[in-house]
Amino acid sequence: MSIKNSGFKMDRKKICKYIKDTSRYIWSKIENSKAVGVKIQEETVTETILINIAKDLYPYTKIKTFHKNEEGINGADWEWYIRIKEGEDTEDLWLGMIVQAKILNDNAKNPSYDSLWKIDDKTKKYQFEKLLNTAYEKELLPIYCFYNHLDNSEILDEYILGNLEKLKLHKLKSPKKEEFDFHVGGEEKKVIVISNPDYEQVGRDIIENGAIDFDNELLGWTYTSAFNLYKLDRESQKAKAFGASGAIKNIPIHNLICKNEINQFIKAVNEDWKQVLIDFHRNMSGNGLELKDADPKNPREFKLRKTSELPQYVQDMINEKDIDVTKYNGVSHVFLLSLDGLPIINNIAPHYASSQYISNQEGQ
Repeated sequence: MSIKNSGFKMDRKKICKYIKDTSRYIWSKIENSKAVGVKIQEETVTETILINIAKDLYPYTKIKTFHKNEEGINGADWEWYIRIKEGEDTEDLWLGMIVQAKILNDNAKNPSYDSLWKIDDKTKKYQFEKLLNTAYEKELLPIYCFYNHLDNSEILDEYILGNLEKLKLHKLKSPKKEEFDFHVGGEEKKVIVISNPDYEQVGRDIIENGAIDFDNELLGWTYTSAFNLYKLDRESQKAKAFGASGAIKNIPIHNLICKNEINQFIKAVNEDWKQVLIDFHRNMSGNGLELKDADPKNPREFKLRKTSELPQYVQDMINEKDIDVTKYNGVSHVFLLSLDGLPIINNIAPHYASSQYISNQEGQ
């Protein structure tokens, strides 16, 4: 059954809901693994969610495994291409990302991503430096996807307080201006008092009064730019996984998908990228990055790309051509996702009818 240009579309809100449900699924899966004393690996979570997405969001996704365990070569677990615009007179536009996944080690006092600061025994490079090198070579935005479950409610509160505006939960008003009447020596005087509210206390009052209805399970799947790790203090390696300050910029993945923050994200990454280049050229000795031809005064910017600008193996996936995976060492999983409502796969396979998630959503 051919569906190209047939008017067959899926509401983006349904994909948004699915991504949120996946975050809840990850949160619950890690919680259950801790309950039974079985340590779950990020590879297991990654493969599980990719399989689920390929099945449940078909034909709006396409996933192909080229080689497994390529992390040691390029620092990445998968490549992710999101189509955000179906062009009529122009080519489609894609956000291309290269992704490394980490699972949270939820110790009581300081939850952390244990292998985040891992140094390769052979290359003596940080893993995120390999990811940045690959991202620069392939012109893909480098991101970390984090799989989380937190038991410590105080840490969760601290994270929420530090990210009220980013989470779209609350925005504090400007300093409050109040006027009071005072009687001094039998005379009435007006006194104007300008008070700056205590941000943390106001935030805690908001939480305690139930004004914030935040689903913690939406933190099951979060992300950050790999450039953020480069800017953190790598010597101390004490950046908190969740917090209000001095922490990794952990953002719920659904913000990127649901809130249409892709252009904003690209802009932020390019700003961080410029700073990384400046730092790299100042401190080339002992630096694990391989960006010697990169000009900090005129940096190559990350941007949305046309289909014709994507790697050949991605174009072949889109056009449903046979791919010789032996030609592409260093590529692990490739994940395509459509956010423009139109399918990526032109011909619906027989199993499409069994896609319960889409069937259930379309029936609502």
